Amino acid sequence: MSEGIKSAAVIGSGVMGSAIAAQFAGAGIRTHLLDVVPRDLPPGSETDATARNRLPREALARALASKPAPFYLPEVVQEYFGDGERWGVKIEYSVTPVEDETGPRLKAVMSKLDPYFLLMYCDNYWPMPMEKMWNRFREANVLSMITVYSNKDEYTNNNVRVGQDGYVSEYVKGAKNTNLQGVEIGFAFLSKSIIGLLPDENVSFEATVYPRLAAQHQMLAYVTDHRYYSIGSHRRLPLTKRSSCSPALPATATWNTNTARAACSYRNAWQTPPACKSRSSRITGPATKLSSRASMPCSCSAPVATDTRRSSPSDSSCLVI
Repeated sequence: MSEGIKSAAVIGSGVMGSAIAAQFAGAGIRTHLLDVVPRDLPPGSETDATARNRLPREALARALASKPAPFYLPEVVQEYFGDGERWGVKIEYSVTPVEDETGPRLKAVMSKLDPYFLLMYCDNYWPMPMEKMWNRFREANVLSMITVYSNKDEYTNNNVRVGQDGYVSEYVKGAKNTNLQGVEIGFAFLSKSIIGLLPDENVSFEATVYPRLAAQHQMLAYVTDHRYYSIGSHRRLPLTKRSSCSPALPATATWNTNTARAACSYRNAWQTPPACKSRSSRITGPATKLSSRASMPCSCSAPVATDTRRSSPSDSSCLVI
């Protein structure tokens, strides 16, 4: 049984150390950036946390000021994408605390959502047939339809079982159960009403709501054999870059980390920013393709931000980011 990384410590707040810490923090991991206590502390400040943490604090300031910043911060995302006009989309932002799971984040944008909306795990790239999927969802008259990769090549771990009738019969978030077959990859059409199934606690939307919908026969599956690509791990990045910049394989994606959420309406056909024009393009900035053949609302995540707190061990300086 494996567990995800919940915290990290980086020793040394120089250029490399601060950049490594920023990458951890950008992935939503609570990170301790450690360094020595400055030798030139003013008299009487030996126990002052701000003075003791001066070196990592200065390193954080330098990292934030660098271009491009190694952090995924709300301000960086908003500055780059703006209101989405240059991609032919409309983007609104909702920034929530890094500790929030997907449940509270969905609740935060509930007022911006239409009665039916598209929810994406936006670190996944997959050529989405919007009109075909939307029509199937509406004809089925159900509360939800998720996209399931068949995973016949065992590309990743299975977490769903789809019945002969095309409905999800079992969903287990994070499962490694060999009795399951298929992977839920996001791109879900949902009724806004199901957000009401969430409790007030800080919970995962998928882990809490999806099993209930499956048990009630209210979760249709759109099964695909077309492999999806991800920016969620360094191992998959080279393959994802090649696929996302191929004219023959358009990809739908934005980014997902922990603290920013954008509610957006996709209006135009495939839009390709200058950074991703062909397979041979050198990617110099975020490369994405946004799509829709219909004016469908969606809720999507964007990269962001860090949570900063101070800590002062007796023999070192430390900044928690």
